[in-house]
Amino acid sequence: MKTDGSYTNNKENQDYLDRFNIPSEVKEAIKQFHEDIINNASDTLQGNNEEIKNFKRKVNNFWKKPLDLLDLLLIYSRQMGSKFNNEMRAIAEKENDYVFLALIRLHAKGCLVSQEIVTLMKHGYASGADARWRTLHEIAVTALFIKEHDNEVAERYLNYRGIETYYATVQYKKYAAKLHYEPLQKDEEENAINLKNSLIKKYGKSFEHLYGWASKELNKPRPKFTDIEKAVGSEHMRPYYKMASNAVHAEPNGTFFNIGLSKADEEKILLAGPSDSGLADPGSGTAVSLNLINAILITSRPTAENLIILQATSMLVNEINEAFLEAHKFIEEQTKGKALPI
Repeated sequence: MKTDGSYTNNKENQDYLDRFNIPSEVKEAIKQFHEDIINNASDTLQGNNEEIKNFKRKVNNFWKKPLDLLDLLLIYSRQMGSKFNNEMRAIAEKENDYVFLALIRLHAKGCLVSQEIVTLMKHGYASGADARWRTLHEIAVTALFIKEHDNEVAERYLNYRGIETYYATVQYKKYAAKLHYEPLQKDEEENAINLKNSLIKKYGKSFEHLYGWASKELNKPRPKFTDIEKAVGSEHMRPYYKMASNAVHAEPNGTFFNIGLSKADEEKILLAGPSDSGLADPGSGTAVSLNLINAILITSRPTAENLIILQATSMLVNEINEAFLEAHKFIEEQTKGKALPI
């Protein structure tokens, strides 16, 4: 499949501009301005990079301790996952342990997302970090659901990508021409259809729907993520999940609310860049969710050594939460609830 949409995007942008009757002198000014952008690129980028470095220093001044502790958790989480994979994979594959195969992939993704969150936090993007925490929460809830059920659920979860591939194929076929992509090959479409049909035949009609891999245990033909949350006892996190969703969607509340701003600043400031505030929620949320994923993985095939490491990271999570709370309170006291200027 061809996925380079640069040609289409450029053409649509030009088509949009051509709708207006732009005078020739304005077109010349546009051309000159574009040339100025390119000619001054080095100075512009250097100045912007200096601003970013200076702001990162400010963020580090307030949040260094909790961010350093969170980095430690990320390091030991990755090491824990790698160690567990090396120790258990051969046995798990021999036993067709789909729970292991699902959990180790979810753990790796959890570590990756956590690193993305910390990178956003260190650059002052609390809202973006919170949006990525939402994904981390979904990973943790999914892993917990699989862990609490049997090998069949894990197998269905892994095989569900066949359904996702089918719907991706349908979307590609529908819009390939408009996007100037190469047409879908007939064998690709047939393979996707055949795989989908074989999975539905094996698992039932409800398998083709979103979260269909969990429909049997939830006793719902069209389950939702909220059903999975409730099944594992994580529905109390819904307010945080909804708050994080403000940074994901284009709903109006998300244009007013931003965790990088204080209540007093919400109506006064349109935050279009980094802020030194609001890192406590995504920071603490990441620590808790990531270590939950650690615990789910390690306790699926526990060893004394791995349990000791897990208990140590759990103690680290408590320190992380305390450090984030302290930093948050300090900023509140120093700025009286207002974000510091860049």
